[in-house]
Amino acid sequence: MEDRMRRFATAEGWRSSQQALSQVPPPLFHNSAQLTGHVVFGQPTSSFEQLLNRPRRSAWREFLRAPCVFIARQIYVCQRRVPAEPLANPVSVVCISDTHDSQPTVPDGHVLVHAGHLTQSGTFGELQSTLSWLSSLPHKHKIVVGGNHDILLDVRRDDPAGQAGSRRGQLAWGDIIYLNDESTIVACSNGRRLNVYGSPKSPKHGNWAFQYLRSEDVWTGKMPQDLDILVTHGPPRAHLDLLNLGCVHLLRELWRTQQVLHVFGHVHEGYGSDWLNFDNIQQAYERVVISKGGMFNLLRVVKELIQSLFTPVKEARCRLYGGLQNQRRRIKLAVPKAYQPTCSDTPHPPNREPELHALECHLGITSCSVVAASLQPLRSSHHRQGRPSMPAPPSLPAGGDAPESSGKDDPGVVEVAEDGDVVLDVTFETSPETLKKSRQAALAANGGKLNPQPSPPGALKPTVKVAYRVSVAVLKRHSQYFSNLVSSPRFREAKLIDDTHKMLAARGVKPADADARDLPFIAIVDDDQATQAAGREHIFEDMLLIAHQKPPKTAKVDLSYAVTIAILADRFDCVGTVARSLNKELKFKWPLTNNRPFFDDRGRMTDVENVLRQKILSSWLLGQPMRLQQSTRELVIRGSSLWGAFHDDVEANTTAAAWWNLPEGIEQELRYRRECILDAIASIQRHFLDLYASRERQCKLGYDTSTACDAFQLGQLLKFLRSKELLFLVDYSPASLDAVPDTSQVDIEDLVANLKQCPNYQVDKHHTNCGPHLRIKAIMDYLRTMLSANVIWISHSDWKKRRAEVSWEAVKKSNRARDESGRAFAFTRAIANDQRLRYEGVLHADRMAMSLFTADTWDWTPEA
Repeated sequence: MEDRMRRFATAEGWRSSQQALSQVPPPLFHNSAQLTGHVVFGQPTSSFEQLLNRPRRSAWREFLRAPCVFIARQIYVCQRRVPAEPLANPVSVVCISDTHDSQPTVPDGHVLVHAGHLTQSGTFGELQSTLSWLSSLPHKHKIVVGGNHDILLDVRRDDPAGQAGSRRGQLAWGDIIYLNDESTIVACSNGRRLNVYGSPKSPKHGNWAFQYLRSEDVWTGKMPQDLDILVTHGPPRAHLDLLNLGCVHLLRELWRTQQVLHVFGHVHEGYGSDWLNFDNIQQAYERVVISKGGMFNLLRVVKELIQSLFTPVKEARCRLYGGLQNQRRRIKLAVPKAYQPTCSDTPHPPNREPELHALECHLGITSCSVVAASLQPLRSSHHRQGRPSMPAPPSLPAGGDAPESSGKDDPGVVEVAEDGDVVLDVTFETSPETLKKSRQAALAANGGKLNPQPSPPGALKPTVKVAYRVSVAVLKRHSQYFSNLVSSPRFREAKLIDDTHKMLAARGVKPADADARDLPFIAIVDDDQATQAAGREHIFEDMLLIAHQKPPKTAKVDLSYAVTIAILADRFDCVGTVARSLNKELKFKWPLTNNRPFFDDRGRMTDVENVLRQKILSSWLLGQPMRLQQSTRELVIRGSSLWGAFHDDVEANTTAAAWWNLPEGIEQELRYRRECILDAIASIQRHFLDLYASRERQCKLGYDTSTACDAFQLGQLLKFLRSKELLFLVDYSPASLDAVPDTSQVDIEDLVANLKQCPNYQVDKHHTNCGPHLRIKAIMDYLRTMLSANVIWISHSDWKKRRAEVSWEAVKKSNRARDESGRAFAFTRAIANDQRLRYEGVLHADRMAMSLFTADTWDWTPEA
């Protein structure tokens, strides 16, 4: 508990005694902020005077409106709560919100947090004026989120002409850190790191910005597990939320993350502060508020209160600040005041204990809440302990339990490089769908039995956080992504590394010899949208080991591993280094897909296309040309579920992985090549149907029955194509379109084989060799040879170096540019009798295949 309080004490000068707590009026009813240090107020903007002067309901009206909720709130406020004991070296955090164009005097501190409502109307001028004022403040770190009045910052409200987006891009932010559903790491000058998450969202209340439906869950799983400070514009339900505008989903997320400090605004009547214990009585109270009463729920609050009287008092875990000060609330507040740290986090003088002083504060003469809080010394996420409800998993190495490679100074950091000078603090987020598939795969691999061995820490969890100690020089040498991140002044990570290294140098410590906790932590978030894989922390560690010229830990490699590490390497721009290692050292047997069907006996889609696409992506990224040729040809021949003319993306979650949209134009090129091949094959059927349906006689024998012979051959050809499902008749009825199937996954080789089976029927014994059979057979033989040409698949080197020359789409466009009528292909006797084309893989097949499949029109009997 002592270590826990060193980590989570949140109010400077507070003492963990009932005497200190008793001097502070309950914040939920007196709207008094439990302030520390300085409280400074300005004048309200004139346009908000009516809002600020509105009367507040009396206690009697509150009771009549919801008696159970009123009594539960009274009980909850009166419970025994002891604020966390402060340490000697707090971080001063100044919290403001709902300034609405005003610019009050703000106390000094290390971190300034603005929880939204920077402006009144959200115009460019208002925003720029507020940003300029915030930039001029002396605080080293300034963190800002938007509010529902800051309309210009909401991209969803942009006008069709894009003028709002253009104006938004012209805002001068200075040194302000703007958070829009994202997190950042704030490095204090004494080496502490604060993980801050900010969001401008609030439940819908009027037609404003950054709003969502009250029933919509936009919070679950969005925040990092090891959160220190949460900044939102809207409040959580039941806490500092007297107008019931808070969000239930945000409250549930607070139980999961249990951060040190939560700052918000929006609900003016909720001005004040609160402590959260995340215990049973808080849970019972929240249930009463959310369900809007209920005698049974109220009795549960009473029961929990009685039980708490006979249990030791727990120190508070989380501090809340919220609301807007109102002119009608002028009360005096006694708050504990202690020695104030400076902006540079100067620790308390030796042997000086915090003392309690009466500080007279006139609340309610401002349009904003200004609070100078203090945040106690924080360590990295793996030191977070003592959460009874939803404990954050410690950041362990990807290998599992307390590995040998862990740093001697910090067992929660993976030492990729023992002399590393930076720590990558990576959060791996995995969706429930991916976790479910991973569990099913693990169950199937184990013979349908549950694994008797315990899973390693972090395995198959929605959020896993792992810290890796690495060398900046190595990352810059092998990854352009990290080179830009840690070197470019445009990114705050570069400044964080430079400041921390300078601080270590001032202490006479080399970064390579420093403890991991003293190094700069670079926050990175990786989700599973592209990889659709769980356990990526292991593969990410292997990628870092390969970059540091060390052997990867994974011994057994499969296709899933290869495609995941290829995607990660592509994201962090170190594909070349990873590809060289995998192609030489980590060799494995690629799964065969050409002998497996796309659909099973019940008509359900198998995972064959998924595996085939993974082969294409990994072979492209890892530079394996032979496997790329084989897999791209197979996809062209067999087709894809995404390439249908009637394709409806109803399975967006299953097709969100990177291999379902192949990079570098490969997806479009493969689809275009298949369409060109199908057009060429379909032209054969159309040619002979038109031929026998025309007035020109095809039977050359000159008999009286020659006309009947042509009609007979036309009927037999129609009957054959219909029986083989190679032709579908459509009339003028709209319902007839339903008879046309989706041919996106028709196997081209099966199609050619079926056309070659065209029957050789005659109307009578005198019409020998009449009909299209012989001519179609010769065409199919030629077509089969063309399908074996090298131009069907994609060549790795050609696609990288001379894409415009080998792209079918580019070639066809250039042909049309030269000849507007299009390019025609004629199947002459010279081509039909060419003996070289009887065998697959001949030298001239590539050029002839390109000529055949990129043509605009086809004449299959030019010399008939």
